[in-house]
Amino acid sequence: MSKLRRKSLLGGLAVLVVIAAAGIAMNARAGTVPNVTTADVTRGDFVDYIQIRGDIRPAKSIVLAAPLQAGGELQIMKLVKNGAVVKKGELVVEFDATQLKQRLMERQSELKTAEGEIEQVVAQQKITTEQRETELTKAKYDIERAKLDLGKRDLVSRIEYESAKLSLSDAEQRLKEVDAKILSTKAAAEAELVGKRRKRDKAQFDVERTEQSIAALQLEAPADGTVNILENPRSGGPFGGGGVEFREGDRAWAGASILELPDLSSIHLEARLDESDRGRLKVGQTATVRIEAVPGKDFTAKVDLISVLARVDFSLAGRPSAISTSV
Repeated sequence: MSKLRRKSLLGGLAVLVVIAAAGIAMNARAGTVPNVTTADVTRGDFVDYIQIRGDIRPAKSIVLAAPLQAGGELQIMKLVKNGAVVKKGELVVEFDATQLKQRLMERQSELKTAEGEIEQVVAQQKITTEQRETELTKAKYDIERAKLDLGKRDLVSRIEYESAKLSLSDAEQRLKEVDAKILSTKAAAEAELVGKRRKRDKAQFDVERTEQSIAALQLEAPADGTVNILENPRSGGPFGGGGVEFREGDRAWAGASILELPDLSSIHLEARLDESDRGRLKVGQTATVRIEAVPGKDFTAKVDLISVLARVDFSLAGRPSAISTSV
């Protein structure tokens, strides 16, 4: 029993010695300063920077396009300078109107011909009416004379009396024929006149439409603003890139957008970023945009749309995976 107690007592002393040694080592370490960089932890906003490349466009703008009623291709004869400040009603684009002016002269000639034909029909109708009136007057005179001859029944022979009756019958028949001719001639003249007037109206419509087409070749500024000449898609390379803006002498198709008058109170940025950076943005997220062309000024923006599909984009050093993002 005494040996067992000694062993237990010795074991307890050993544990105390080990714990005491560990405590002394910890106290010794607590007194030293570690050789690492430290910083105070504070709560705040985490600012993330993304460098993107894209196009800045106004959210609202007035686009002026080549007229549709002109048809075919149009050559730009006059065009204001890009960035020019214009007033409402000022001429900004003028297209070549040589062919339309020649067409206008031809249609004006057709209009004059149609009007001349109407005058000719009216004059001929007047002459024909006078002739029919003369025939009608003569027929009525023949009837009256035949009636007078019939009144001489007691003074003439029976044969002369019967002849007078036949003359009266013939005169009455001629009167009916003259009345019928007057009606038919009048109806024919009116039908011919209607046809000529329709031809004249069509020629008049063609002249007015051509005049409107010529007027539409001159585009005026609908409001005050700064001109932004748009890109001519036909001036680019085989892959549709590198296009330049419209210039005087270029040919534009009907409906082609030539220039715009932007409303710079609100702008829209459509940018491209790498697919790996897509997770760093979300719709509705606010941002501060800094543009290299406008140094020293920050613009408050908001992410409006993130495309759900990636598209191949070789404009960024050949990196194919890129996504279109509107901010």
